[in-house]
Amino acid sequence: MSDNERVKGGIPPWMAAYVDVARQLSQAGVTYIVIGVGGANFHTLNPSDTFETNDLDLLLPLDSRNLARAGDACDKRGFHVEADEPRRVVAERCTTRAARPIELAVDLTLEVAAFEFDELWAERRTFLVDKVEIPVAKLSQIIRSKAATNRERDRRFLAAHADRLRQMLDGDEI
Repeated sequence: MSDNERVKGGIPPWMAAYVDVARQLSQAGVTYIVIGVGGANFHTLNPSDTFETNDLDLLLPLDSRNLARAGDACDKRGFHVEADEPRRVVAERCTTRAARPIELAVDLTLEVAAFEFDELWAERRTFLVDKVEIPVAKLSQIIRSKAATNRERDRRFLAAHADRLRQMLDGDEI
């Protein structure tokens, strides 16, 4: 069962575009979970404590119809969707990027290091923001996934924010 976290006093500015996307995905019946730095930001719930990121990483299950609905939902919100045929994208586990110039990029990804979709989904936290339920991976899972990718940018992020991330875990095991 997931927790419901409510943002008090309205939507923080960094979250407005995320909520816009989440609302459209929800209306389209898309199954997804927020991962990456954007996912970590939901765990802060304090606009002054957010991490800088230019994209929103969404993990989707391996389902071409769900991916097509996600691409259509992003397109309806004015995102340019760099899409290929959904069945090929799912078979090859590619990432589809949807972007609005100067504002936000949304990466629709089908795999993440260290976890399968169902594992993250089973332990997700659901944040309720402006009447929109937003499924987010647990912070400990986001951290473990970033460490497992072993990309330079992820290593830099984890090293630069290690103390803050430890404080944010709030009992959530790494």
